[in-house]
Amino acid sequence: ENGKTKVTCLIFGVMCGVCGLYCLDASVGYLSFCEDTLNNVLDCYEEDDVLVKVARIGFVVTLMFSFPLYSTAVVTSVHSLTSGSNSNDELSRRRRVTLATAIVGSMAVIVSFDPPLDAVLGLTGAVGGCSLVYVFPGLFYYKAVQMTKETKE
Repeated sequence: ENGKTKVTCLIFGVMCGVCGLYCLDASVGYLSFCEDTLNNVLDCYEEDDVLVKVARIGFVVTLMFSFPLYSTAVVTSVHSLTSGSNSNDELSRRRRVTLATAIVGSMAVIVSFDPPLDAVLGLTGAVGGCSLVYVFPGLFYYKAVQMTKETKE
């Protein structure tokens, strides 16, 4: 009971803090640059700038390493939607590979239509933000409680 209250308070505090930082960042950014800002922030800089190239490479690396985290959640969700079974059921390796291939293939088709980068970043940020706000604090608290119990024994 007490642990659940602490996790709820932690999640609420993180959500309020992130919301406040987003509002502050958006307000300061808009007031500073008004309509001179493009949807893709990296397009606001010169293409020959070395730091912009490093930022673009960092963005690609971030997406490359975050893909397995996102794809695991998507494969599990698609499995539970298509099979009608509980998401706790174990996926066979063949089914997981088939679903992952179908998802990656559908993403490749969508990307071939050249969607706006702000929409892609918005969706990626929404999925990653949910993980940061809802999943990770609970996991960290659970692990801390587990380590405390092991230390006491």
